[in-house]
Amino acid sequence: MKRTVLATLVLSLLFWVCAGSRQASANEAPAIVDSYASSVIRPGTSWRVYLRANDIDGNMKTIVAVLSGPGISPQTSITQLKKNHRLEFAGYLFMRTARDGSLLSNTYKLQVFVRDSKEAKSETVEFPLSFGFNKSQKLPAEWQDVAEKKLGGMTIEIKGERDRMRRGSEF
Repeated sequence: MKRTVLATLVLSLLFWVCAGSRQASANEAPAIVDSYASSVIRPGTSWRVYLRANDIDGNMKTIVAVLSGPGISPQTSITQLKKNHRLEFAGYLFMRTARDGSLLSNTYKLQVFVRDSKEAKSETVEFPLSFGFNKSQKLPAEWQDVAEKKLGGMTIEIKGERDRMRRGSEF
């Protein structure tokens, strides 16, 4: 009787260990461990979105950014990571903005996640963006080490009213 109970316990323990390791390997997605972006910028300046990310597998492939807001349908930008950034990276993406006062009344939302070569994705981080003529915010001290480490540019545009009129675009 004691052997049967002991054997059952050992088999149960092995089952749970195997199931747990399978689940852990399925969850080896990239992780964005920290992020920062100023929530208010001047029209016409480039917006910088700072990210720190890592991946246990070392196979991060892309950074995906999706912008939504008034007057635009959601726009997606995909930034390919260099080989030396596949295990971990820290730096910024940038997006150019129109020099147009009509942007002052709008608020946008940028969602960012990292994807690996197996299409596993990190959790999504979200950044609000609005425009103002306030003094620009200083980069927090914890981001000074990557202040000039550019990861790439976002292929997303925020057009002002003048740009839309000039190009004949619609909302």
